[in-house]
Amino acid sequence: VVGSGDRGSPSGASGLLDEPLTNIVRDVLASPSLPLPPASSPVDDRSYPIMEWVAREGSRLAIGGPGSGKSTFLRVLALDVLSNSPRFGAAATAFGTHVPVWIPFSRWVRAIANEPGREWSVETLVQQWLESLGVNDLWPLIQRGLEDDRVLLLVDGLDEFTDDGAAEHALKSLVLRADRRPCGVIAAGRPSAMARLELRRLEWDFADISPLSVPQQRELAAGVISQERGRQAHRSVEQFMTELSARQELAEPATTPLLMNYLVRLWLERRTLPATRVEAFGQIVRLILEVHPRRRRRIAEEPPPDPQLNEQEREDATSVLALSVQASEGFALSHSEAERVIVQYLSSSSGPALDRTTARLAGRELVRDL
Repeated sequence: VVGSGDRGSPSGASGLLDEPLTNIVRDVLASPSLPLPPASSPVDDRSYPIMEWVAREGSRLAIGGPGSGKSTFLRVLALDVLSNSPRFGAAATAFGTHVPVWIPFSRWVRAIANEPGREWSVETLVQQWLESLGVNDLWPLIQRGLEDDRVLLLVDGLDEFTDDGAAEHALKSLVLRADRRPCGVIAAGRPSAMARLELRRLEWDFADISPLSVPQQRELAAGVISQERGRQAHRSVEQFMTELSARQELAEPATTPLLMNYLVRLWLERRTLPATRVEAFGQIVRLILEVHPRRRRRIAEEPPPDPQLNEQEREDATSVLALSVQASEGFALSHSEAERVIVQYLSSSSGPALDRTTARLAGRELVRDL
């Protein structure tokens, strides 16, 4: 993690919310509190291991682009805090007596938008989530932890919302709680969240997730390949890294964890990387469109979208959006601009010629998936 220089279940209940976890929650809440490390200085541009940075006092926001590992970071932190044999000493010292509670920001915003007359505090959201999973018996334990600051709030996807008013409401509730607690909040989001929610006004510590170094790329590749190759993984890792190092056109995507993961999987499928840059990116885009949206929805516990578009229509609309991004100043579009481009294409004669209402729904879903 690189400091920005100013202060201004994780994936579901299956296999997690069972009897062992209930025992862990009880053990954690029954143990004495430990002091947190001192807060960082107001200005810090140095690089830190992310688990050391996150262990400091106060609320923190990890900022990263698509595929940079934001959700994975929060998931690993939650599981390590709950582990009997934690791997990250600084985080274990800071949060070892806390229960991590994962909050998908999109779920919170959606709840506020759907029931605006209801008070959607952190407590209300967590209680409703536990009730929906049929584990109401956990609520008294979590409630006690929320009251005496023994819960570590992990808020994922601060940029993932379509209702600005509901998002602002959720943020105010989050900040109100975080400012009253020494443990604060650990959150993650894309850079667009900084502008959309004006996060620089907060007294939080912000940091950018650094690109993967070559040693980190090797470590990631080894983890993926070992699942497939077992004892032969070491030789395969060396073969993959040798081929990757010879392909300068793939050096930049290899620094993004999600894209690096897909490059390794493509190599495993074919025992070689795609022959050209165009073919490589074409295969990566195919995997992103097919796999990544489902994973993000599973993490955020969102229902699958209505099939407004078939696979070819999604691919064509994404291509139109990509062309618009390339032609834009700064090679970036806001969510609203991206939606406008896609809706215009979907409702035009050059596209599937959907009616405006259907095009808007489909465009919103597609942009959210991307």
